[in-house]
Amino acid sequence: MDQLTKQRVVRLSVVLPIYCGFLAAVFVSFNRGAFRVGAVIMLAFIFGSPFMLKFLVPRALARFAPGPVANIPLDAAGRIRIVRRIRREKIWIAVLMILFPIGVASGAAQRAWLPTLGGAAISLFLMYASLQKIRLLRKSLGSDIAVGETPG
Repeated sequence: MDQLTKQRVVRLSVVLPIYCGFLAAVFVSFNRGAFRVGAVIMLAFIFGSPFMLKFLVPRALARFAPGPVANIPLDAAGRIRIVRRIRREKIWIAVLMILFPIGVASGAAQRAWLPTLGGAAISLFLMYASLQKIRLLRKSLGSDIAVGETPG
């Protein structure tokens, strides 16, 4: 993952809880019938968001941003561990690929469309995350290793 992607992840991890907190407060206040309180919170959210994005997020990025990763050479045991982790991720993807159509068929048979779409989205996201992890692990090895090949 390059530095720009790391900064985006840190930015989302700072901004998302704040946004969710504001929206939860608005929802709770409207749900309880306190419309004025909800309106004030909504105005604070609308006018406070640019302030937060302009001043608070860069300060949090400067404080919590990950530093550069040292390039450490790997020995044979470390390379074998990485190859095993890659193999584990590939097995996980295979399991998800087998369970994906079963879950979609089961959800379609029960006419549960929303839970089926949610489960499908989660399954696809887990496959994507595993592929990214495999790509990162292969990059840390320094060379592309074919399936079944062991470092020697």
